[in-house]
Amino acid sequence: MGMRLSLACGVLPLLAVAVGATSKQDQKVTFTSEARPANEVIADLAAKTGLKIETTDDAKKHVLIVSVTDVPEKDLIERIAKAMSSSATFDNGTWTIAPDEPLRKKEQADVVAGRIKSFRQTQEEVRKLLSAKPDPGLPLITPLGSADSKALANLVLMINPIDVGTLSPGGRIVFSTSPNRMQRPMRGPQVAEIFQTLFSEHNAEVDEQAKSEQGGDAGMADAFGGLLGKRLKPRKFEEVPSKAVLVLESKSGRAGLGLQSEVADLKVYDAKGQVVVMSELNLSPEYFKVLNQAAEGKKPVDPEAAQEKAKKSEDPTDTPKVELSKRSQAFVASAASEDLNFNVTPELKGFMEDPVKYDPLSFVTTDVLFAIAKVKNLDVVANMPDNALMESGGFIFGDSKDLTVGLAMQQLTSSDALTVTNEGGWLTVVPKDPADARNVRQDRAELKTLISGIEKNGSLSLEALANFASKSPAPMENLSTLPYFLVFAPSAFIGSINGQMDWDMLRFYASLEPPVRRNLRDGQRVPFSSLSGRARNILTEMSFGANANIVAAEDLTKPKDDSPWFLSVLGAMAGGQEQSYIQEPTEVMPNGLPNGYIEMSTSTGPVLQQTSQQRNIFLSMTAMTPQDFAFIEMAKEAAPGFNLGFVGGADAAKIAQRETLDFHFWLSDAAGLDKSLFDDHLDPNAKEISMTNLPADFRALVDKAKEKIKNSPLGKLFQQGGGGGGAGGGGDGGGAG
Repeated sequence: MGMRLSLACGVLPLLAVAVGATSKQDQKVTFTSEARPANEVIADLAAKTGLKIETTDDAKKHVLIVSVTDVPEKDLIERIAKAMSSSATFDNGTWTIAPDEPLRKKEQADVVAGRIKSFRQTQEEVRKLLSAKPDPGLPLITPLGSADSKALANLVLMINPIDVGTLSPGGRIVFSTSPNRMQRPMRGPQVAEIFQTLFSEHNAEVDEQAKSEQGGDAGMADAFGGLLGKRLKPRKFEEVPSKAVLVLESKSGRAGLGLQSEVADLKVYDAKGQVVVMSELNLSPEYFKVLNQAAEGKKPVDPEAAQEKAKKSEDPTDTPKVELSKRSQAFVASAASEDLNFNVTPELKGFMEDPVKYDPLSFVTTDVLFAIAKVKNLDVVANMPDNALMESGGFIFGDSKDLTVGLAMQQLTSSDALTVTNEGGWLTVVPKDPADARNVRQDRAELKTLISGIEKNGSLSLEALANFASKSPAPMENLSTLPYFLVFAPSAFIGSINGQMDWDMLRFYASLEPPVRRNLRDGQRVPFSSLSGRARNILTEMSFGANANIVAAEDLTKPKDDSPWFLSVLGAMAGGQEQSYIQEPTEVMPNGLPNGYIEMSTSTGPVLQQTSQQRNIFLSMTAMTPQDFAFIEMAKEAAPGFNLGFVGGADAAKIAQRETLDFHFWLSDAAGLDKSLFDDHLDPNAKEISMTNLPADFRALVDKAKEKIKNSPLGKLFQQGGGGGGAGGGGDGGGAG
């Protein structure tokens, strides 16, 4: 996942990036640079000014945007250094910019302190919400209306804020009423009282719910529960709970939105180890502030109010529009429209094919900062985190086509990811978490190599993707790669979201030595003990991390479910509901990673890859199997207004062959991990087809899948939704052979 340690400058050789005239530190400098790695920006600065500046390899982990006019050389270089969490020293006519380790330790301490403060605010808001009198007119306002959620909230009040502050991304801490060596104790009179109250109130709620549902039609709920393979109906405690665990996790937002957040999960087991209670709470203080405001009958804070205020600003420097460069215009013009289509024009692909020449942050982000510098007469030094691309491409800066300088400034300063300082005529922008920004920085050369391989071979091979994953952060950690995957490798993107092809699994595959891969393909079991140290470390992260998804043995040995990818995303959004203790990593592996083993099987089949310039944002996110295509057709038949493809000119495709590698990681006799990887191969000479006139063999597979779906929980949803879904629908018939 890329280098994760900031190396001390004494270990790294200094790289002389430019040689010029001897500096006296009082030279006035005018200099502009769009987004580029800091080592390149500093080299350009030295070349254009005649300054002598040396940096270390650390400079490659920063991306700078600079726009200054007639500023002292000393001020500029020191501000650049500070923006990089570094120091600038001047000796014998040469500037040296190197990591400032004391500063970096302080920055990290400040980040931890900020998390601790944030969690204390969460606890205060939870305490306030627990004591609030429920408003009978607003029954759905609070998430603490059930016995389960109230018990979890009371336990959250007992968590040490330091544990939250020091929790690493993807990490988890497990507290237990009966702890093993992988868990921390959760005991005492207060804990006992919380669970005694939960025991009585939960059973009363289940009885009340059963009465309210008598005579009702639970068909839709049953169908939805069967569809996702989750138990939706609540159960009663038949006896005093045998054990409870409280899990504190730091993980990405649902369905891989790239948002790092802390959540708390409560799991209570009966004597047989079955889950009776499972509840989850988001630990963001803003979340509970909104709930408290609503519970008090206050008008919710309008998130767009500040933007509207900025639009109406009387400051003449706020009204000019941000001028977008040619490449930014192409980037913004490609955005998905109301019909869910987006355009991948040859012009846009030309810019995106070379992220070394055209840095990802040179799209829109650079234009915004250049406009602010010009219109507001500010000197700008910005060290932008990679995720700023998606923020400036729409998440923060909204509709970039009509973006004004004032609105851009307001949204820039309100970003949770940035620290913005505007004083003394200088605008400085740095990541709020500098260490994290360095750790998840995407290497531009690696991204270019990946894209070049796709363009050369016509598709993305598993080998190439795994190699890239071993050196790069996941797309959900670094959103700057997201547009590139959507354009050049959409199926890899959706796989990283729905868990079919998660990033850790790709890293694990890349770490497997050739003899291990051969043994797995030959059907042999591979013991964990035979794996390399790197592979075992990755497997440990997969098994114990916040995104671990352990399944019971009976589910692990079932035939592979060929449900459409859409359902995997739906399941990821809904969040998993565990059935028993064996799905909790610290329960099934109480002594750490066991000496289990791996099994692998393979299968092949055809998939559709969309090729038209105009693409549907859903259809192009994956190479569609016959099952995926069957779902799309049935959805359109059930709801004619359903708009997932077959609109405009977005129906051109080619048929590729997919090899699926299914892995079973046996952690015990009772449970393990179920992982899959895809390897798509597209013949460069493959004939382009229309998705409304499929070849007969693919059409037959689609029709067969539709018949199977009709008799599944998914089919019940279609039937109850008012649609049918007979074979042969949605297209123009058999199609060409």
